[in-house]
Amino acid sequence: MQKIIFTIILLLFAVIYIIYYIYKMKYKAELEVRLSELKIRFFFDASHEIRNILTMITAPVDNLVNDKNTPKNISSQLDSVAHNIQRMLHIVNPILDKNKFEHFFPDKNTIIHAESEDDIENQDLENLDDVEQDIQYSILIVENDDEVRKFLRTVLEPEYHVFEAVDGKSGYRSAFQNIPDLIISDVIMPRSNGFKMLKQIRTTAVTSHIPVILLTAKAEMEDKLCGLESGADDYITKPFSVPYLRARIENILQQRMRLQQFYCSMPLAQKDEFTPRQLIIKSRNDIFMKKVMDEIENNMDNCDYSIDMIAVAVGVSRTVLLKKIKELTGLTPVEFMRDIKLQRAAQLLSTKQVSVKEVICMVGMNDGKYFRECFKKKFGKNPSDYILN
Repeated sequence: MQKIIFTIILLLFAVIYIIYYIYKMKYKAELEVRLSELKIRFFFDASHEIRNILTMITAPVDNLVNDKNTPKNISSQLDSVAHNIQRMLHIVNPILDKNKFEHFFPDKNTIIHAESEDDIENQDLENLDDVEQDIQYSILIVENDDEVRKFLRTVLEPEYHVFEAVDGKSGYRSAFQNIPDLIISDVIMPRSNGFKMLKQIRTTAVTSHIPVILLTAKAEMEDKLCGLESGADDYITKPFSVPYLRARIENILQQRMRLQQFYCSMPLAQKDEFTPRQLIIKSRNDIFMKKVMDEIENNMDNCDYSIDMIAVAVGVSRTVLLKKIKELTGLTPVEFMRDIKLQRAAQLLSTKQVSVKEVICMVGMNDGKYFRECFKKKFGKNPSDYILN
């Protein structure tokens, strides 16, 4: 009997030891995983910080080297500095690029819930007048590093109106409120990273058209592809060249201007029962512009129909409507609506079945003199001559 009890006790101790051993191995494995994650996180954060530091060395030097006002003796010394910085980068880049970890490490501090468009739009926005004027291009800089952000502001402010945001969350809010002409954003930021902000911008009708340049410490090709596939217009690795950044900004803005000019120079549509010409705009903006077009079409003969009514109908503020239509067409909402009315008038007149007076009423422009002035300015001839030709 004693032998049986002893055997049971021995087996019990064996089971307890096995359970303890398994628990210990599991804890050790979990600890190793945590340590590995900490190492990766440290390496990732360190590489990001090193590239930010290198940016603040290379970018100002590069900017001074390319400045025509820099004295030649200083410029030659800066050339030497720039050359040695490049040598350092050739050594550092392979080390920094060894981190073949995920594009983005989410944690409780970086994952946020996207604020709804309605929540932001409920905030009061400053009213703008619908008048034709030369508007300076605006750029939103989204960067959590204070020095990099201030430096970018310094080099861009002489040419552009600059907004600032310190992370993706405030960047999205600023983009929605200010509708900048272009956004320059870092990728790795607290609260919300650049990819998450970009996704919000691209899936929000009011901001979907805004070009975005991503500045990042991640130089791997798959990282660049990830950025471009996320909807970025360009992906520039830190440290970056200031002249190159300026050139990319200018090229992107010129492309947008050419798109606007192309829209304005399109011929009149000659089909689909007097439907004005089809808009050539990015597919992400089709829904928004279709709503605007439908409102104008459905109220074509209403001379009292205003821009405020369009804004209410499409569900945006007057300010957002102004900036959105201006970005997509190069015209203010007033000019855009007038342009559509004039196109309709020309299409009606070309049928030679209605008089000028009838057309004026049909397009909701009850001031005959104003209509004739606008028509001649757009088509180069009076309405009556247009009928004859």
